Amino acid sequence: MPTSDSYHDYLISRLKDRDYATVYLETHLELEEEEKPDRELLTLALSHVANALGEENMTPEKVKLQIKEIDTLFSPGGSEPIHKFGNWLNALGLKLPDSKLRQIKHFQMKPSHTGSQTRRKFSKF
Repeated sequence: MPTSDSYHDYLISRLKDRDYATVYLETHLELEEEEKPDRELLTLALSHVANALGEENMTPEKVKLQIKEIDTLFSPGGSEPIHKFGNWLNALGLKLPDSKLRQIKHFQMKPSHTGSQTRRKFSKF
């Protein structure tokens, strides 16, 4: 029988503190120079925060929906992802400074090239 709590349980209990959750997310959004964004790691961090803060404010079904919405935060396009990210955080009772919200742009998926762009590229030959 284990004599200590699991790290996951400990992390979730710490993330129930909104100040701690805010710093936790800010840390995951920060990138060092030349560092590549790790969308999977940020997704995991966001799901941890949703699980921790959602327990007291949402039904289990709403928490599941909140976690499913994470992938939509990374869709490309203008300032909409920043707005979506802010709304996502607000649903959990969190707010990040605008400078941190803008960091989500680094984690966005790049738009795929369409067939017409590919054809133009090879039309020179």
